[in-house]
Amino acid sequence: DDEASAELASRCFRDFDLGRKGFLDKDDLQCAFLALLGFRPTAAELRQFVRAARAEHTAEKDGRKAPLRMDEAEFVAFSIQRLRLLDQDEVVREMFQAFDQRCKGFLTREDFHAAFAEVCPVVARDMVDDAFSEASADGRTVTFRDFWKSVTKG
Repeated sequence: DDEASAELASRCFRDFDLGRKGFLDKDDLQCAFLALLGFRPTAAELRQFVRAARAEHTAEKDGRKAPLRMDEAEFVAFSIQRLRLLDQDEVVREMFQAFDQRCKGFLTREDFHAAFAEVCPVVARDMVDDAFSEASADGRTVTFRDFWKSVTKG
């Protein structure tokens, strides 16, 4: 439902608002949308998302476009619309498969680091370690069930 989606999007916004700036910039948005929606949008897609959220951050300033950004209200409103279109279980399966590059059926800490380095290199190693530790039931691996529980907070 929309209330649960809003809470999930708001939590995601706070998780990726590094430095508590009050907005997500291009890199933050790519990581946040990957975590929330299961894909990493291109810069062109981000521009469309920002426009769709009716953000005013694409206005010209000194002949240059302002950086792509969304504040929490814009991010949450846009995310609710996108989440309505997704099958959450399928998104989680695809995310797990993207992390499990060697098709082992489980993830290691190294898998987490490799996946984050590829799609979201701005996330600090200690944050990746924290995410792995939170998801892992045994401290060594993350099964699909562990991953699903961690991602959906279920």
